[in-house]
Amino acid sequence: QHFDSTREEYDRIIENLQNQVKKANPVGARSEKKQKMDQAGKMIDELAEKVEECEEEMGRMRQEFELTLEQTKTELADQHAAEMTALQISKDELARQYQLDMQGLQAQLLAA
Repeated sequence: QHFDSTREEYDRIIENLQNQVKKANPVGARSEKKQKMDQAGKMIDELAEKVEECEEEMGRMRQEFELTLEQTKTELADQHAAEMTALQISKDELARQYQLDMQGLQAQLLAA
């Protein structure tokens, strides 16, 4: 969305510059002035092309970022699941050990 508004702003600037070039180049102008206006028009076209290339690169970078972000989310979710499984195993082992200890104490109390 931000890129769209930036693109619209550049398009307005380009259109403005092109209109200025047209207004500054009346019919019958000297060839030197015409040559300068042609150069200005060419520069405007080149700048517009560079803006378009930058927008394409930003799009590629955005796609790459989104892919990296999704991969990172997946890796973190997998890591979290593995850690939760390890915690559950530890919890279960502690509960088993507690039960064994309690049974041992009961056996000792009954034997005494």
